[in-house]
Amino acid sequence: MAQLPPLIENDTGLFLFCAACGAQHEAPSEPPVPPLLLCSRCRGALFCGESCQRAVSHAHAHLCSDAAAADAFVPAVRLGPLAGGGLSAANTAVSLSPHDPRLQRPRAVSPLLAACGLRLAVVRLQLGVGGPPAPELDNQWVTLALADPVSGLAPPEWESNVGEVLLLREDGPLSPAHVELLWRWLSLLAEACAREGPSAGLGRCTRAGFAAFLAGAYADGSARGLSF
Repeated sequence: MAQLPPLIENDTGLFLFCAACGAQHEAPSEPPVPPLLLCSRCRGALFCGESCQRAVSHAHAHLCSDAAAADAFVPAVRLGPLAGGGLSAANTAVSLSPHDPRLQRPRAVSPLLAACGLRLAVVRLQLGVGGPPAPELDNQWVTLALADPVSGLAPPEWESNVGEVLLLREDGPLSPAHVELLWRWLSLLAEACAREGPSAGLGRCTRAGFAAFLAGAYADGSARGLSF
């Protein structure tokens, strides 16, 4: 299945960028057509044309591999603000080129999921969002995932106006189904905090606690086919 190369986001939309000169091109709905050229080996670098491709051919060679194209892409999940508390419309699998500039942005690792033995990082996509809290930019999944295991509070910059993010699993598989299941786990922790206070509620956030949760999810079929 053809992939789109790296995308840059700005205030006016999504753009493809040339790996040689940096020129931006409006992103099409399908992989690029002439005169734009996509590297046929790694499928992760786009060029304005043959002259740009030739100009950086030697520099690009060490980033480019004859390995299977699918293996060259970084799996991630794009998670938007939650609509009505549901994830279905906001939770999408994406494949990123290792050259994608979004992978160079700062990452925030979930301390709650780390306590469960999962290393999951969050990359903010909507940069420069500020001002008063806007409910349409709330991303409760992220705010819960980045909560401090002691206080139960997320860092101020992740409490509101989070917007869309990329979720990256650094130690295992990640798919929209994984994100759905982890949302259930985070919601259970939040409910426990509301009933018992942060200290007692988050005391459940351990490898053993998560293993017990997974055992129940496998038993009821909601984790069928997933590996952690």
